Amino acid sequence: MNPAARPTGGAPPRAARTALLANLALLLTLLCALVPTAPRMPGTSLDESWLMGVNQAMAQGAAFGRDLVFTYGPYASIFTRAYHPATDSLMLWSSGYLALSFALACAVMTRGRAWAWSVALGLIVAGLLPYPADTLLFSYPLIAALALARLVDEQALCQGAAHPRVWLLALLLLPFGLLPLIKGTVLILCLAVLLIGACYFVAQGQRHVAALCLAVPLLGACGFWLASGQELSNLHRYLLAMVPIASGYTEAMAIPGKSSAIWNYLAFCGLFLVAVAGDRARPVRTRWFLVALFAVFFFIVFKASFVRHDSRAVGAGASLILATVVLAASSRARWVWLLLLVACLTWWDITRHHFKPSDLVAQFFQSTYRQAWSGLRLRLQAPEWPRNEFEAAMRTIRDHVGFPLVAGSVDIYGHGQSFVIASGNRWNTRPVLQSYSAYLPALAEMNRQHLLGAGAPDHIFFRLEPIDLRFPSLDDGPSWPDILARYQPARVQGGYLHLDRRPLASTTVQLER
Repeated sequence: MNPAARPTGGAPPRAARTALLANLALLLTLLCALVPTAPRMPGTSLDESWLMGVNQAMAQGAAFGRDLVFTYGPYASIFTRAYHPATDSLMLWSSGYLALSFALACAVMTRGRAWAWSVALGLIVAGLLPYPADTLLFSYPLIAALALARLVDEQALCQGAAHPRVWLLALLLLPFGLLPLIKGTVLILCLAVLLIGACYFVAQGQRHVAALCLAVPLLGACGFWLASGQELSNLHRYLLAMVPIASGYTEAMAIPGKSSAIWNYLAFCGLFLVAVAGDRARPVRTRWFLVALFAVFFFIVFKASFVRHDSRAVGAGASLILATVVLAASSRARWVWLLLLVACLTWWDITRHHFKPSDLVAQFFQSTYRQAWSGLRLRLQAPEWPRNEFEAAMRTIRDHVGFPLVAGSVDIYGHGQSFVIASGNRWNTRPVLQSYSAYLPALAEMNRQHLLGAGAPDHIFFRLEPIDLRFPSLDDGPSWPDILARYQPARVQGGYLHLDRRPLASTTVQLER
């Protein structure tokens, strides 16, 4: 990114060895942060229920985008760290791959710069970024784009497709195809970054790099989709299903928080972008590329952190420090240090509304390394350890409500998917598996059509569980008349009304009335 940057070929051997050690330390931290050797076990809360539901859908061979329409995709366990015997191996190898890709992108971005920047990135990952958190996923497109631009700006690429540097480009671009399959709404960030990068590379006369920016992520998405066991013909349905999920999220799921945190975040973002745009040490074209890139990053982080303004805001503060360190790794301007100081003060102000900042950093450091080590040790000593823990957790959930085993398939209305799955019944989920998430008419209609189709569940366990003080009828309300017409009450247990599907003739009579 900096025309004055020197290639590492002229670096002293001692400096090169130190940089190598710093990059290896960063790789180790990324592996500890991303690879869930000590995964999360099932529980009964709202979040724990959808965590288990997404994994169970994978285990049952559900088609994402058709049978399941949710924010997360077949690689959701990378983000959720939730254990399931059917998805554990997929979770481990894919998260390990993502950690390696992160390390490669960081190494390319900081190549030829002081090794301290690699250490700084490792400290941010270990001590500032809560995980699971969106911020770490959002940071890969940013870092990878800067790494690609650095290679191009240094004219380190050869025009020939067989040159090894082109393969390096492909390695940096492949994870763009994986990220939307972890969390579908990351697709917005990936597309924006790829388009910004492609335009910049065309302006730089590197049309083959721009072509790679468009082709490699698409091929990668197809490959990762197939590797997860999904049918390629269904990939477009999954991607299109993210449109109503993303477009309705802000209005449906917003909760208020401390307004000063929002204004401080926006003020820093404005200061950051103005400083980048006014950096005369860079060409004008490069400056506007950086402004567009960081602006998209800040916007996506803002939406993820402040729409539901709770402890998620901690990730927004950490993203400011991360963005400043990433910028500093590609700049020799002294004003970056002042910007870093302001970023740290803004992070502290945002974090203090939810946690004591010093305690939170200490907790993150301990959990990053301690959990990774303890999980790895247990897996090596007792390979069946996670499965045994999973089965014990399932027994606890099963005993909590005690749903009976019934013939046929079962769905549960509300957000108690854990209870049905742990009960041993055959779970037959509606597309939007938790009722509060059917927040647009199109999403609610998907669930209604599931009830009307031949694959409707034979039994329903029903309970009103609205969130955020909503009217109860906002949770799958369009399905209620069809539930009343097609199902009949059988019993009440554990706070749930058990409904059995009516015989076809009886259903017809009810509909005629």
